[in-house]
Amino acid sequence: MVSDPHRTPHRRETRVFCAMMLVLLAAIGSAGAIFVDRLNVYTIFGFPLGYFAVSHGSLILAIVAIFWFANRQYAIDRKTEMAEWD
Repeated sequence: MVSDPHRTPHRRETRVFCAMMLVLLAAIGSAGAIFVDRLNVYTIFGFPLGYFAVSHGSLILAIVAIFWFANRQYAIDRKTEMAEWD
């Protein structure tokens, strides 16, 4: 079992990082929904640009966010000596 002095900073840093990621993803998702009408004037391969950008962009953003989150969480784990492997 991990001692309490290591657990508290790890939890605090993980919560802050998780909250930051949720706010960032919500802001980017909202921005996509806000600007979709302005982008729908243009088309790509017969699809409105707003639809194309939001649907494909959100998928790419989700994949990048997952890898960034995992990498950053592992760095937090190493810094607070909670990493399962090194």
